[in-house]
Amino acid sequence: MLYTKDKTQLYFCLRNTSGSITVPDGVVVIKNYAFCNCKEITRILLPDSVRYIFNNAFSDCTSLQSITLPSRMSLVSNDTF
Repeated sequence: MLYTKDKTQLYFCLRNTSGSITVPDGVVVIKNYAFCNCKEITRILLPDSVRYIFNNAFSDCTSLQSITLPSRMSLVSNDTF
């Protein structure tokens, strides 16, 4: 996965990633299209530090069966899934 230098923003996940993904604690922002077309991911666990999920972050994740969202989300944009 590609993060900002301070690892607070997740920009990109490789398209051939598969199985269960755990985003590390400290990530605050999931950027636009970060997981788009990751067709083999089945589960995503987001830490409580995530506050913002932007447009199309999980679009076309056709095998995604579950995602754990933090309880204190500030923003989930349109077309996130």
